[in-house]
Amino acid sequence: MITRIEPPIPVTTPKGKAMAIAWLDYGMENDLVWMCVQDDTGEFWQYENADVRARTHLTIGRTKITEIEK
Repeated sequence: MITRIEPPIPVTTPKGKAMAIAWLDYGMENDLVWMCVQDDTGEFWQYENADVRARTHLTIGRTKITEIEK
């Protein structure tokens, strides 16, 4: 199932900052797949759950995010 994310979520990916615009759910035995547009290049990429992090957000107190292991 494809779910559109409205409004898009600002995220960090292995290729840098991006906006998550949708996710694909292939079922209980699979990770979500995030569809993202990279901020710097405008390229569309798909990432597994483990490769996507919410960006820092000072207003709500999210000052750190964990590193993405490559």
